Amino acid sequence: MESQARTLSGLNVLAGIWLIISPFVLHYNSSGNVWQEVIFGIIVALLGIARMAAPSVTWPSWINLAIGLWMIVAPWTMATTTAARWSEVITGIIIAILAYSSAALTVQRHTTTHHPAH
Repeated sequence: MESQARTLSGLNVLAGIWLIISPFVLHYNSSGNVWQEVIFGIIVALLGIARMAAPSVTWPSWINLAIGLWMIVAPWTMATTTAARWSEVITGIIIAILAYSSAALTVQRHTTTHHPAH
């Protein structure tokens, strides 16, 4: 399960990189949410790397889940371009699913391998 958690976290690193570069690739780098995407992209990528390095520690995934959920909601609360909105929503969904799946794998592994003493 650790290799699956690492894979999911590695995919979140790629999603974080997409957040960083998407304003420039999709040419909406003049909108107000560019810094949000760059900063959260860096955080998502770094937390993904941390999770890959320590797959038994789940807190980086839970933070990435929160960021993913924010990226789904944020574009609807601020004025933004259509490209920016859909890029953030889709990437947020991907980040949230990957982060939750990665954390759930570890939580499931801990609950199935640690049996309480009778």
